[in-house]
Amino acid sequence: MCVLLANALDNAIEACDKITQKNILKFIHIRSILNKSFIIFEIKNSIVGYLSENKLNTSKDDASNHGLGLLSIKNTANKYLGTTYIEISKNLFTLNIMLQI
Repeated sequence: MCVLLANALDNAIEACDKITQKNILKFIHIRSILNKSFIIFEIKNSIVGYLSENKLNTSKDDASNHGLGLLSIKNTANKYLGTTYIEISKNLFTLNIMLQI
């Protein structure tokens, strides 16, 4: 669980650091929902980016190393019979991680 949240927060912080436009509010919201059989972590943060063919594009110079945090989150969740869901809209990135407990 620590690996999942650490990667998600690192990604959110990095995304907010990249925002230079004054009209885009920088924020990170974290919420958890506990149910009888699972826990959901929802991390929302502001971004400057866009969606192309259902993939988040990077502004990094080294694009080959970008996205490893998200891949690690997905692989770790899958390893523990969990799932991830990503939604991207204008200046908003939402990551949901659902894990069985």
